[in-house]
Amino acid sequence: MKEYIAEQATTSTYSLAEGPLWDHRTQELFWVDIHQGDVHRGTLDGSRIVPVERCHVDVTVGAVALGHGGLLVAGHQQVLELSADGTVGRVARLVPEGQQRRLNDGKTDPAGRFLVGTLNLGADGPETLYQVRAPGDAVVVDDDLGMSNGLGFSPDGTLMYSVDTGKQVVWRRPYDAGPGTWGRREVFAQIPDGSPDGLCVDAAGGVWLAVWGTGQVRGFGPDGRQYAVVHVDAPYVSCPTFAGPRLDTLVITTAIDDLDEHRRAQHPHSGALFTAHVDAIGLPAIPFTPTGES
Repeated sequence: MKEYIAEQATTSTYSLAEGPLWDHRTQELFWVDIHQGDVHRGTLDGSRIVPVERCHVDVTVGAVALGHGGLLVAGHQQVLELSADGTVGRVARLVPEGQQRRLNDGKTDPAGRFLVGTLNLGADGPETLYQVRAPGDAVVVDDDLGMSNGLGFSPDGTLMYSVDTGKQVVWRRPYDAGPGTWGRREVFAQIPDGSPDGLCVDAAGGVWLAVWGTGQVRGFGPDGRQYAVVHVDAPYVSCPTFAGPRLDTLVITTAIDDLDEHRRAQHPHSGALFTAHVDAIGLPAIPFTPTGES
């Protein structure tokens, strides 16, 4: 088992930092603070992350994706577009008004469709994973989830990984990015000792999974066997991504949420972003490209 130690990369901390995203075009890092409804932008200076700008978008913000001239944002109950000038427009409403649910983690597929799922806020019934093809055009991928969470795709785009935190499982299924179709899902990894959260996939097909409550990001081979662990001095790790000019720096978001005073004293860096070097290289993020556009 390979073991790595992450180091604190920001002096600032966040209530529930999530969704780190590296823009290889501009060499900038984005992440969200879910409960504050904010999208943050920063730069990478070696192993340090330097926050540059904060933009408030919605009541909550679950994830962010690259766009063409802006960002796609999973807002409270709808997918939004954040333009470069700070204006916000609606792309698709996914959660009906009045339901006690919000949008959670999201990611673009290899063709630029945006997949995003829901999390309940006291509502009854299962959660849903959607595929947003274009403004106002979304289809259901799963409708039986405990909590839709992290997403990723194999380097060749033929496999999709998705997390159901409620069932403590990472699913894998065939995926065809051309038409945007998918096959039957199967268990890729079961996580009995923590809550699987966000994930990313490296250029060799390895899956890096944040396990909430454990202070760990775990590395799995394409065969589903764990071969690495990144230790983070914050129990609530939420999501990893690869960043930097060579996509060789693992950025990890963490949270303060739900930590009592005793555990906050034990882990005073909770809520910060961390970085680690894990002998792997990431994949560049794909901008949202509505179906029919190039």
